[in-house]
Amino acid sequence: MSNLETTQVRKQLEAKLNNLNDLHGRRGDLAATQAHDELDQAQSDIAIDQTVRAINADFETTKEVRTALSRIQTDDYGFCEECGNRIPARRLEAIPWASRCAPCQSSHEEELGGPWSFVPAPASQRPTQRGWVL
Repeated sequence: MSNLETTQVRKQLEAKLNNLNDLHGRRGDLAATQAHDELDQAQSDIAIDQTVRAINADFETTKEVRTALSRIQTDDYGFCEECGNRIPARRLEAIPWASRCAPCQSSHEEELGGPWSFVPAPASQRPTQRGWVL
């Protein structure tokens, strides 16, 4: 990777990091409200759940972007952390913080249960007819 390309990627990653830091204001959306109507309470619970998922996704992306920035400094950027092969330029253009080539990323996701895996909530946190069990 040339110095110009490295500089451009670093700027992209830093811009993404700044954007993610700006989104940390979502935490204010977590204010729980106690609704008198079960439907309103369910909608409130869904909104909070969506906000938590978004915050978690932003947190994971932030970690990945910071890792990519450190990989630039150590000249490891652009190489798959699993197999060591060069990550195709098209993948890095789409996801500049990618640390794995597409085949290794797919294998990694399968090991974790897929990119959209579902982990059921503990029984104590599942809804009942009268609302959430505490």
